[in-house]
Formats: sequence, C-alpha cells, structure tokens
Amino acid sequence: MSAYIIDIDGTLTTSGDTPREPIILRMRQMAARGDEFLIVSARPITRSDETRDWLREHDVPFSELHLNDFAEEPGPNVGLAFKEYKFGLLIDQYGDEIQAVVDNDGAVRQMARRLGLSAMSPAEFLVDTDQVRATYRGEDLELMPTGEMREEAQRGLDWRAEFGRGGTQVAVRRARQILSGDEMTPETIVTMAAWFARHEIDKQGEGYRQGEAGYPSAGRIAWALWGGDAGQAWATRKREEMMRIDEALDEARSAAPAGREIKAVACSYKALEADRTFEGYGSVFGVIDSYGDVVMPGAFTQTIRKAEALGRMPAMLWQHDPSQVIGVWRSMREDAHGLHVVGELADTQLGREAYALLKMGALSGLSIGYSVSGEHYDRERDVRELIGIDLWETSLVTFPANTDARVAAVKDARSGGYRGLERILREAGFSRSEAKAVATAGMRALREADDRDLTAEEAAALCRRFIP
Repeated sequence: MSAYIIDIDGTLTTSGDTPREPIILRMRQMAARGDEFLIVSARPITRSDETRDWLREHDVPFSELHLNDFAEEPGPNVGLAFKEYKFGLLIDQYGDEIQAVVDNDGAVRQMARRLGLSAMSPAEFLVDTDQVRATYRGEDLELMPTGEMREEAQRGLDWRAEFGRGGTQVAVRRARQILSGDEMTPETIVTMAAWFARHEIDKQGEGYRQGEAGYPSAGRIAWALWGGDAGQAWATRKREEMMRIDEALDEARSAAPAGREIKAVACSYKALEADRTFEGYGSVFGVIDSYGDVVMPGAFTQTIRKAEALGRMPAMLWQHDPSQVIGVWRSMREDAHGLHVVGELADTQLGREAYALLKMGALSGLSIGYSVSGEHYDRERDVRELIGIDLWETSLVTFPANTDARVAAVKDARSGGYRGLERILREAGFSRSEAKAVATAGMRALREADDRDLTAEEAAALCRRFIP
C-alpha cells in the first residue's frame, strides 16, 4: 500500500470551498488502485462534520481525516505546529508506506522534508503521478465514475454471482469498467445515457424494490451493474456537459434538430477508375457496434428515396466538421450486406490529402450523423435495433467503432487501375477468373462470379489470400 498525506484548503480547493477537480480526479484514480489518502488540515476540529460532508459531496477518497485540535482560533504557526505533530504520529504508524506530503504551503513542505518525507505542491503531484484527463472535442472533461457508482457496480456483480440472473455480458463489462479506476470515454457516456433511458421501465417490475417478492429482480441487478441511480444521474450530467461543449464549439450542431446522433461505423474503401472516387460499405447490417446498436436491413430506405427525390445526397464531411465539406456522395444503395456508397473527393487540398490518407490506410472508417426514425429494443440481446435512420451527413474519420471491416484497397486511376491490379493478381498465382473477379468488383463480384460459380468457401479462401 502507498499512502499520501494531503491538505485541504489551497490543495483540494482553489478558493473557498471550490474543489480542485484535477487533484480530486487523480486521487480517485489512485484510490481505485489501492492507494490511501490521509487528510491533515489546519482547519479547526469544530469544522469536522462540515468538512466530512464536503469531502463526501465531492467524492474525495480518504482513509483518515485529521483537523487541528491545538486551538479554537489557530494561526499560521499553530497550524504548522499541528501538522508537524500529526505528521510525526503518521510516520510512526505508516512508516515507509507514506509516499509524499501534498500541500500548497511551502513552509509545510519544508517542514515535511526535515522529517524525512517527500513533499510536493498540488501541481507537482499531478505531474509526479502522471495525471491523464479525458477530453471531448479538445475540451477537458472529467469522466471518472463516482464512489456511489462503484458501490452499485460491485453490488450488481455480487448479486449476479449469488442469484445467477440480471444483466448481459455487456452489463458485466460495464460494471468492471466502472470499478477499474479508469475514466470512461465520451462514447461510453452516450451509451450509458441511452441504456438508462431504455431501461427506466424496469423499475416498475416486481422485485425491483427491497421488500418485494423476488428482490433483487433481474432488472434491479442490471441497473446496479450500470452504476444504479448514481450512474444514471452521472451519465445524464456528463452527456449534458458534452452537449454544452457541442453547442459552444459547433454552431451548426447546436442548430440541428433534436435527436440527432453520431455513430462511427466500419467501412472498407476501394478506388474506382475516376480520380479521387471510391466505393465501399458505410454501414454493415447485423453487426452490434460499440454503442450497443445494430443497424437492420431497410434502415436507410427512406433516406435514400428522399435523397434521390431531391437530387442531393447527404453531406460528405471531414471529421464531422460542417465547415469542411470534402466531396460528394455520388450514390447510396442498400444490398444484403449493408449501405453501399460511392463517393468522390473534391479536387481541393483537403480532398487530395484525404485521398492520399485513404491510399496509405490511415483512414479506416466512416462516421454517420443521423437521427433515428424507427427502433426496436431486443431485450434478450440487450441491443437497440435501428430499423429507420434519417442520414444527414457521413464523415471520413480516423477511427471506426466497429473494427470488423478493414480497408481493402485504394488506388489512383493513373497507376494502372483495375487492369494493373488484375495483372498483379495473375502474377501472384490467381487464375484469370479469380483475378478479374477481385479486381473488377471485389467481394461482391466474387460472390456473383458466374464463370466459375464460386462457392462461399472458395470466395472466403480467395479473400484470405487477397487481404493480409
């Protein structure tokens, strides 16, 4: 075990009772790994109850709290004398387990060093312990689960082990994530907020509340695994913070209709004969993504019909930035596999750079901005089936949410096009029909090639040979 002696005023606070969030966040991360915090403050002991309430309100982890009992109205010298006395007692109790004293007062740090302790300022504490903070669209965002969430998650795991019911493996992973001591991701916040909204109705089931028959019900256990009421309030609050960041940084998003969502999905690209033109699948049907959603066949039908009627496809953006239109979608259609798209990047600096990145394999996915017009919740699988999607923009992005698909090939028309690729495949040992199938229409052509009547097994074998 490692222990840290830490001050309150000026260390855990900035001014008055305003919490110094980066310090408290780092303490939570360290406490989750087993470190302990011994709070020693010059505050008078008469403020004990008030101080404990403040620490609990702001979810500050601590094992011991020591306030000044040397005098009713302590001055600087009295406070320093109290801390020196208390540090000596803690050294006797914890010995080498004390890693450092964290205090904003230079005199206290100097005194601690005379006692043989390491001492650091709040800023040095953050650097020394390698603080990592989550960001959302470039803005700092604290995403550390609260103590109440961790208690609920552990309760849910214990209940599930005892009763053998409640929650899916997704819920179990969420509980373990809450207990891990690491910050959540912004994407997880969106998922949690959506899950709580869908499962609010579970509270009406018998056995949800203590004293009812069947308590704890499967719904109550699942609710605990996701962090309970504390998790719902926290996820809702963090989602609202993210929305405020959206509004501040993106005027276009703030003006968008309510209910729009962003989803990164798997996409594979293949160049066509024309410069900067590529095709692939922007969405794959039947695959559960990292948000717990699955896009169902027919979800894009109305969007495609509307776009064709208007003569205008949804926008093609760069990283969801409405000020950076990088090309146009020439066509979108559904087939048995998913949403097939054909896009053309603009002959601009950004368009050319994006195409170069596609060729290098640096871009591996698409991210769609959409609103849900139809959905169905599959309780057995704990997934949201999207049966209607109003697609309003599709962006080229760096990271997809679903990594099942990979970038297949991107070639410039000037480098030989499909005939050049066919020649390379023939030299690598493919037959004429195999090389032609792969070069002219990719996997779809392999499935449909009629000169060899390829079976699914043969097509899979060819793909394994073609894709590294």
